[in-house]
Amino acid sequence: MVYVEQLTSINVSKMRFDPAAGKTQGELISVTQGARDLRFGGPVPSPDGEFLAVVSAGQREDIRIIKTDGTGVSRLTDDDYRDRWPNWSPDSKKIVFASNRSGHYEIYTVNRDGSDLRQLTETAPAVNPLYPVWSPDGSRIAYFSGLQTLLIEVNKPWKEQTPQPLPPVDSAGTVFEGWSWSPDGRFLAGRALAPSGTGIGTLVYDFETKQFEKLTDRTARPFWLNDNRRLLFALRGTLYLIDRQTKKPIELLSNPQFIGLGGVSKDNRDLYFRVGSTTSELWMISLP
Repeated sequence: MVYVEQLTSINVSKMRFDPAAGKTQGELISVTQGARDLRFGGPVPSPDGEFLAVVSAGQREDIRIIKTDGTGVSRLTDDDYRDRWPNWSPDSKKIVFASNRSGHYEIYTVNRDGSDLRQLTETAPAVNPLYPVWSPDGSRIAYFSGLQTLLIEVNKPWKEQTPQPLPPVDSAGTVFEGWSWSPDGRFLAGRALAPSGTGIGTLVYDFETKQFEKLTDRTARPFWLNDNRRLLFALRGTLYLIDRQTKKPIELLSNPQFIGLGGVSKDNRDLYFRVGSTTSELWMISLP
């Protein structure tokens, strides 16, 4: 009998970026190594540039904090629940994330040292809030319910909340999955999904005009640069830069190891990726 033993690891790498020129610099640099599975969110850099938030997958899914050089790993959550999609508060003191610890997914916050775990949402089981992202001024959080993106106020208890849904994208039932808030707080970028869940493009929502505009036909989870005009996204192993005005994706580099772009440092000088590697061995067993 002949069989293949295969091990796939997902780790963190970073690359320097020149925001003025809109180009990457140098080679991909490994931040973490070994048999890791950092799958469900991240690596998200803290605004102060000190830490990354990642999610270790496998039998347990816990949020971990590591320094941007890969040292000082600490476990932020340590339980049997699925803790996913972390995002930092603007002051780098808290992390918002989604967890199924209530029996279904809800939105929670926790301090950077793991203290003061708080449940923000108390929705119906079918809602399952996901992908929380903090507004740049720290006052609101946007999350995706599966059918729409909603906004809540951070400092209000749930009983006093009135979640504010974004308006419908169109009359065809297109769903908007908010993902990245522009630094000036005016725009929210994210994926456009058909009612079936199929990706049909990338959109930007304007909070002033209350209108959506299509950024590209490619369905991606983009990240804003500090000029509030350009965004970065990785799709099928390729990193792109796109200008909201021209709406023409520019290919920056391609790497088959890219699994996803996890975040951009606040100064836009470092890009953090989830990268995959696979090792395989061929075995033969002689049966008696």
